[in-house]
Amino acid sequence: MPVLPMSVEKILEVCNLPQQMKVNALWVSMHQAAIVQAGEYVTDEYLADLTGEAVIDAAKQTLGEIGFGLYTYNLMMSVMNLHTIGKGFVQKTGIEDNATELLKITDVNSYRKSLRQQSLETLKAYLNEYGKQELKRLQGRHGLGVSMITAPVDE
Repeated sequence: MPVLPMSVEKILEVCNLPQQMKVNALWVSMHQAAIVQAGEYVTDEYLADLTGEAVIDAAKQTLGEIGFGLYTYNLMMSVMNLHTIGKGFVQKTGIEDNATELLKITDVNSYRKSLRQQSLETLKAYLNEYGKQELKRLQGRHGLGVSMITAPVDE
């Protein structure tokens, strides 16, 4: 299996996440899964450049790190706990009665979709046809369509 030479610390850095999260060993396995899954969207040449031993252009490497890092974060969302030790993602905390509100699963799924889209947009220059179709699908309309139906107004 190809491996993008990218440390957990680097993944957390490009995802703007705290470095103390590196103690979770799942980052390594999820990053390997991200290489396999997101690797299906990029050209074989680009994936070979990223995972090979040849020296590649720094910009190309950086885009790969960001794109695959975001895709890794997308995969981690469903198994990772930021603050609540197995209970979910904290959406907001309050002073009154120590209120804590967790993200709903629909919010988590929406955020995951956003991360996948950001990942593919970062890798846009290196997407294969399948990747271009997936990016187009992710960029599709968000939410429900609303149409206005007007009734004749009696005067």
